[in-house]
Amino acid sequence: MKIDKSFVGTIGIASAKSSVIDHIIDLAKALKVEVIAEGVEQQNQAGYLRAKGVQFAQGWLFSRHLPPV
Repeated sequence: MKIDKSFVGTIGIASAKSSVIDHIIDLAKALKVEVIAEGVEQQNQAGYLRAKGVQFAQGWLFSRHLPPV
């Protein structure tokens, strides 16, 4: 299951969407599917996701855009 960057961007910010990410993670765990978060740009976002058990992440924190193969 993929977590959209619009939800990842709310980590650490009080907003109406900020609680949705926890529900997405809980749903993925209940369905026993792997989770990837996109748009991870800050270390606090990566730490939060790791602590919640998210297995994979992508974004500027890890790598700039790469050319197609």
